[in-house]
Parts: sequence; C-alpha cells; structure tokens
Amino acid sequence: MAALPRRPAARFALVGVVNFAVSCLVFAVALRALPALLPAAGAPVGALANAFAYLAGMVNSFVLNRRWTFRAQGAAAPQAVRFAIVNLGCLAAGSLLMYGLVDRGGLPAFGVWPPLTLCLIAANYLGCKHWAFAPARR
Repeated sequence: MAALPRRPAARFALVGVVNFAVSCLVFAVALRALPALLPAAGAPVGALANAFAYLAGMVNSFVLNRRWTFRAQGAAAPQAVRFAIVNLGCLAAGSLLMYGLVDRGGLPAFGVWPPLTLCLIAANYLGCKHWAFAPARR
C-alpha cells in the first residue's frame, strides 16, 4: 500500500480528487434531473448543476482539508467562514463562466467543466493555504 502524501499540496490534491469525484457525480445527476424540474426553455441548467456540484464537494472539502491537509488548529467557526468565502468566490466565478460558455455560448458542459474545475482548484488551494486555514498571526 502506498504511503499517504506528507506535503499539504499533495494532500490537497488527493482531497481534490475525492471532491472532483463527488462533484462529478452530483453534476451528472443535476444535468439529468434539472431539465425536468425546470422545464422552461433557457433555464440555466449548466450554471445550476455547477453550483450543486460545487456545494456538494465543499462540505467534504472543509472537513478533510481542515483535519488532514492543513491540520488546522483553533476555532473551526472562523476557519469555516473564511473557507466559505474562498469557496463561494470560486463558485461564483465558475458559475458565471459556465453560464456564459455553456448556457449562453452553447459549448458542451463536460467540455468546459473539467478544465474550469482544475483552475478553480488551484485558486482554492492558495486561498485555503494562505487565508482560510493559515495559522493565526500574533
């Protein structure tokens, strides 16, 4: 059995793989279910599916990254708020891009979503490392 990674970036990447799998599953289910729930023509199915997928991974991500990746100490509530701000910023950026490229631009959702998600993972790591889970400054 391979040893688990020791560096935060490697642990974050592993958590990201788990989150990507969770998000991908939720995204696929939402893409299938939302048209029936939102039958109006032009409903922002791609953007909404992205939001559901991102939020599903966010809960898992907070727990795993706080405890394992960054081994954060201190009160969880302020970390959760900062983590939510970082993630919601990424969610907003991703959803706006999905809306523009998929819902308005007509590009295929699964052609846009994976590379977009990889870019958002990088932004998320930097925000988590340097702000959300950073040790308190004295």
